[in-house]
Amino acid sequence: GYFLGDRGFADKWNHYEESLRVPLVIYDPRLPKSNAGKVIDKMALNIDLPTTFLDWATVKAPQSYMGKSLKGLLDDSQSKDWKRNEFYCEHGNKGKTIPKWRGIRNQRYVYANYFEFNYEYLHDLEKDPKELVNLANDPNYQIILKDFRARTNKYYKEFSNNYQHPEGQRVPFVDKGKYQNPILGGAYPDPTVLKVGNAWYMTHSSFDYVPGLL
Repeated sequence: GYFLGDRGFADKWNHYEESLRVPLVIYDPRLPKSNAGKVIDKMALNIDLPTTFLDWATVKAPQSYMGKSLKGLLDDSQSKDWKRNEFYCEHGNKGKTIPKWRGIRNQRYVYANYFEFNYEYLHDLEKDPKELVNLANDPNYQIILKDFRARTNKYYKEFSNNYQHPEGQRVPFVDKGKYQNPILGGAYPDPTVLKVGNAWYMTHSSFDYVPGLL
């Protein structure tokens, strides 16, 4: 999940595979030896891990969890029913030198919209696995581009910072997207905090959070 100098980049801030794809290795000694070394081509996300851990512990995941349990993939009980074919991804950190973007990756295409610059990327992972060719301006891919653009906007609206936590209340926003810090009593620019009961939770990490919230 880190560039480590690939493409001249560091860290993991954009839409390329070096940033999006992370190796996932799971060892479960309870499974039969015939499962050892098995490679599963299904799409898993980091948000699946907490749900999987709870499933292993026979604990029902909270309604607010968005991930799926990987248990059924590992023991083959649900491998045929795995329905995830794509995922929505975004980078919204407020760093001045790293552009914000949002997009979708599925089994064949990667779409990214660097909306601050009105610039889009579309890569065909089947024909161009190293993502060296941007197809966003290719006339032959305009239908695909428009489809990804529309679905990205739909995901963004669904997962935006106005997300209503199913077990809590909306954060008390103030003007221009700021939220009222319940600990320090001030208004701060990051709106990705949720109130559940009397507790406050972060839903997106950022370098812009003030001391006392972390």
